[in-house]
Amino acid sequence: LEVLPGDPFASPQGWSDMAKDGDPWATAVIGALNDIKPPSFAGLGKPGTFQFRLTICPNGTIQQVQAKSSTGDKGYDAGIKNEIERVKIPKPPPQVASQLKGTCKRIPYVFSYGSNHRVR
Repeated sequence: LEVLPGDPFASPQGWSDMAKDGDPWATAVIGALNDIKPPSFAGLGKPGTFQFRLTICPNGTIQQVQAKSSTGDKGYDAGIKNEIERVKIPKPPPQVASQLKGTCKRIPYVFSYGSNHRVR
C-alpha cells in the first residue's frame, strides 16, 4: 500500500505536507489550535513544549489528546490538554472525511505547543 503525501492519517509526514502546501483545512485546524488559552497560573514564565497527537471525528470534534511529551510542569500540561480537548476544529473536507468512515481517527503527526503559545 503506497502512502501518498498529504494524507493526515497515513503517516506523520502527511499532515506536514498538507500544512506546508497551504491546505485550507490543515491551516484552519492549526488556527483553531492556536486560539487556545491555557490557564496562565500554571507555568507562568516557564519555557517548555507540550507535544501531543489528536484523534479527530468526522464532525470536527477532538475525541482524544494524547500527550507525547511534557513541559515539565504537570499543572501547565493539564491546562494545555484541557484547552485542546475543548477546541472545535473545522469539519474535515470530503476527501479527508471519507477516510474517517463514520469513526474518529488518530492523526500520527506530533503537534507541539510551545512557550511562544503557538502550535506547530
